Amino acid sequence: MFEKTKNGFFAAPNMILVGISLGLLFWLIDPCIDYFLLGRGKLPHDIFSPSSDEIWFRSFVSFIFIVFGFYVESISTRQKRAEKRLAQTVAMQKAAFESAADGLLVVDENRNVVEYNQKFLNLWGLTADEMKGGDPKVTVKKMLSLLKNPNAQKERIKTLYDNKLTDTYDILELTDGRIFEQFSIAQKIDNEIIGRVWSYRDITQKKLGEEALRQNEKRFRAIADYTYDWENWVGPDNKLIWVNPAVERITGYSIRECMEMPDYPLPLVHKDDRELIKDALSKAAQGVCGNDLPFRIRRKDGGVVWVAVSWQPIYDDHGQNLGHRSTVRDISARKKWEEALAESEKSYRTLAENLPGIVYRQPLGNKAPTQFFNNMVRNLTGYQMSELPSAEFCSLESIILEEDREAVKESLSGAVANGFAFMHEYRIRHRDGRIRYFVERGVPVYDASGKPLHIDGVIFDMTDQKQAQTQIEDNEKFLNTIFNGIQDGICVLDKNLNIIRVNSAMERWYAHQMPLIGKKCFISFQGRDRACEICPTIRAFETLKPQMDEVPLTGPNGVEGWIELHAFPLIDQSGETIGVVEYVRNITDRKKAEQSLRESEEKFRVLSEQNMLGIMIIQDDILKYVNNPVAQVLGKTPETLTGSSVKEIMPFIHPEDRQFAQEQLAKKQRGETDVVQHYKYRLVL
Repeated sequence: MFEKTKNGFFAAPNMILVGISLGLLFWLIDPCIDYFLLGRGKLPHDIFSPSSDEIWFRSFVSFIFIVFGFYVESISTRQKRAEKRLAQTVAMQKAAFESAADGLLVVDENRNVVEYNQKFLNLWGLTADEMKGGDPKVTVKKMLSLLKNPNAQKERIKTLYDNKLTDTYDILELTDGRIFEQFSIAQKIDNEIIGRVWSYRDITQKKLGEEALRQNEKRFRAIADYTYDWENWVGPDNKLIWVNPAVERITGYSIRECMEMPDYPLPLVHKDDRELIKDALSKAAQGVCGNDLPFRIRRKDGGVVWVAVSWQPIYDDHGQNLGHRSTVRDISARKKWEEALAESEKSYRTLAENLPGIVYRQPLGNKAPTQFFNNMVRNLTGYQMSELPSAEFCSLESIILEEDREAVKESLSGAVANGFAFMHEYRIRHRDGRIRYFVERGVPVYDASGKPLHIDGVIFDMTDQKQAQTQIEDNEKFLNTIFNGIQDGICVLDKNLNIIRVNSAMERWYAHQMPLIGKKCFISFQGRDRACEICPTIRAFETLKPQMDEVPLTGPNGVEGWIELHAFPLIDQSGETIGVVEYVRNITDRKKAEQSLRESEEKFRVLSEQNMLGIMIIQDDILKYVNNPVAQVLGKTPETLTGSSVKEIMPFIHPEDRQFAQEQLAKKQRGETDVVQHYKYRLVL
């Protein structure tokens, strides 16, 4: 998924693999969400044997991740190619800068030195050390010291910058007798001057009488020889008269080689394109113009370069045909972009044809027909594309339900008017009569003047998703009904003891602390400013096992009862506790009953121990209580008799009275006798 770059660092991930990984990961996350957070389903079953609806939903989401990965990866690839081409262009420009015949100096808008070539240093007698740091004062001081009239140069520079002149040309006379030509060209971005290129040429050796002519010739050369494109002048006899130095940059052949080349320029043309250029040369000889004709040339080093040629005839003042002039420019970068665009369009077409939705372009105005880029219209609507009439805003307009149509129009109108992407849902009537739910996403596209041209968008059938959503909502309502119908309290806490959900019982018990959601449990439930010392929830976090304690039930007036608090930890796949479910039961009545029972038992114990009569309590033929008088009669202790069965004490009753005693005891346990009965029987001691 990750690739190492040359410097050892990891480059950006392959987004196609990221998309596939996210898609596969979603197959595991979706059932876990249902099981751990929503509390439904069976985790192993939902992972390995999902329902058809789950398969469809997970496949759909996985497919979206994969499509998104393909889309992001294609953008990243195009960006890398563009960066590589930019680096190549910068390198070529740097080489051209250093190989220039003139002394070149580049300064920024603050007149700081940005770049210069060796020729500039040689002309002005400067060294690289003097140019270090880009301080313009050092350079200007040295240059002015060499001029005959430095004040004029200062004034000229001041005028240039004050008036923001674009291009200037001057003749500079130096104290050592040399004469320089000075060119200044402003560099602009968005019509703002961001710097200047100063060009200097030594013209000292030219005679004063020839200077004007030579200056004109140099100006011509400055235009012709230093034109970036490859310029030619071919005579009426199809012989090359003149070619500029750009020919060597583009073809690798020097001007001299071109001038001596028979049948120029056909030997430079790729063999598959020679007939095309022969025809173009024939038309040029006949006085026919041509523009931007693409063809290939074979460079001297064997490389192939795409170029485009434009030509037109040349005539003198008397209408005499002087041949034709042609301009050849390198279009390799354009060809690469065209190829990249074709590849991009191919990828887009492949993506559009494989998307489970309608990909369209809707021209704006005049009810122009919608352009569909795949064959999903029939699959989703039941109609052929030709059966859908042109409409005001979309060819699907005729099958959109009338009650949804106006809302769709308003959404589209707002998007076009404000220039933002849109998304809306609506219903259509399928050809089979069924109602289907569609979701549409798109964005308006404008021309350079801001006029809206068309809308590009995609339409998906979300009927199954809608039905699933409805089912989820129904299930959620059902679960909420059960959740709130439980009479005991239920509270869900996160790992920071924040309350994230409670049922109705908890809201009733702690109505004085409402709202509960978002608060700490110890604040809302116990009125404390810190966690409780004895807390089953904290123990559940620590042990990862259920815990239980009886804790006070607080109300507006303090402790009002008791609750039995069960804490069940919520554990994720990694084994980390992400929260706790508290199950709370109000045991106040039970506590009161237990207290009353303890008090009654204590009273009974005191009375029975002070009573001289023997007392036994029998339940289910087991002696639950025996006081001292009975134990003393039987020669036992109360402790040894308690827990014994009735059968174990029957041997102490006289054999003749034993049957009677058993019958009376049985009737008493069945409730067939009065509450108070007196019996006499003999004991065997």
